[in-house]
Amino acid sequence: MIRKHRCWNRVSILFLISIGLFFLNFSQTGFAFGGSYTLADILQQESAVDPELNTETLKKKLIRPCRGFRQASTDKKIVAITFDDGPHKKYTAQILDVLKAYGIKGTFFVVGENANEYPGLVRKMHQEGHIVANHTYYHGRLPKLSGQKIEDELVENTKLIEKLIGFEPVLFRPPYGACSDRSERVARNLKLKPIIWSAITDDYNVDKTNPEKISAEIFSLVKPGAIIVMHDGGGNREKTVEARSEERRGGK
Repeated sequence: MIRKHRCWNRVSILFLISIGLFFLNFSQTGFAFGGSYTLADILQQESAVDPELNTETLKKKLIRPCRGFRQASTDKKIVAITFDDGPHKKYTAQILDVLKAYGIKGTFFVVGENANEYPGLVRKMHQEGHIVANHTYYHGRLPKLSGQKIEDELVENTKLIEKLIGFEPVLFRPPYGACSDRSERVARNLKLKPIIWSAITDDYNVDKTNPEKISAEIFSLVKPGAIIVMHDGGGNREKTVEARSEERRGGK
């Protein structure tokens, strides 16, 4: 039997810049609920796949920014650090070591096919006090999928995570921050809580960045209650690993 994660309403994805570890409630009143990307942001990503796309065709395809929790309503010096697209056999393990060394807890939005390949890393996330969350099974673009395909992406990953750590994930992040009414309806029916972000780093753009830039970018994005996205999978994440160490040293 699948069990709900008992800690979903006190998610330990928050690390403190100056005074320790806090937990905040993921509740409608405790977090700002709204969009993430603009249509222009979505268009920039989708046009890499389909150069013929424009804003009007996006609207016709019903692709739009996702609604979800994107920032905590707090004035305390805390931010949420989250990682997408893993686990990766090398980079996730390195990031976990950095987090452990500095006593930081994070949330890992895992992709099912990667979790299936590296189940030990998923168990390690959970054992070391991090939250394991759903980032779909194949990292598909949800607005382009049928309702059944969307449900399959989410349910298959949920069942895998539950098998690996003993808890059904409640938190969910849609790939690319792209949604449709249909994808949001399916997630809602599955009782998944959409966690978007207030800021996303450029660590995925590996050819145009470096650890110092990523670290500086993170500090520029930091504000009370921010939810910041980094990546531990989906490509070469050496610079992300180095940036986490730089960022933590700079934040002492």
